[in-house]
Amino acid sequence: PLGIPIVFVCDQDGSFEGIFIYNLTVIGTQVFMIPTGAHHQLGPIERHNYIWAVMFEKTVDQMAAITKPQIDVAAVACTCAKNNTFKRCGKTSTQAVFGTTPRLPAELLADQTDSMVFDNLTQSEMLQYTDQCRLVAQRSIYDWQVQEHLRRAINRQSSVSGQFEPEVGMRVGFYRSQSAHGVRRLPGGK
Repeated sequence: PLGIPIVFVCDQDGSFEGIFIYNLTVIGTQVFMIPTGAHHQLGPIERHNYIWAVMFEKTVDQMAAITKPQIDVAAVACTCAKNNTFKRCGKTSTQAVFGTTPRLPAELLADQTDSMVFDNLTQSEMLQYTDQCRLVAQRSIYDWQVQEHLRRAINRQSSVSGQFEPEVGMRVGFYRSQSAHGVRRLPGGK
């Protein structure tokens, strides 16, 4: 429903070159390659990738996922939790793009035939596992947001006004002022 991409921005990596770039240019997509030393141009995406990696690591650790299907479920749960987190304007990313939030397999009115199948697990056990993975991923993104808000609040605190009084035995670092000529004054010098 969204159509082909208009602009594609990627790292200057061998995996994005060759037939991949050729196919994008054939369908009319503009491709912008970011040089190796200019990662600041992809800063927000790098940040989102880092948050997703932290979520994924926490989900895999907590759910003890070791098999490939379990890892796949954890990856899908992290992506779903990241895309369904309210960011701004009262909407999630999924709602902003698709207009609605998709139904999950564990919901009452969802179609149960498209759920993944694991060996030695019944369908209800598999639905419970995927639902637990999704909840763990959601909790990890909420924990991340709380930590981020606390970090920003601590950084926003104003500095202490007045003179700083060091206690006896406390390590103190200080900078000497520089002279008008830009020559640094040595300790004990004029």
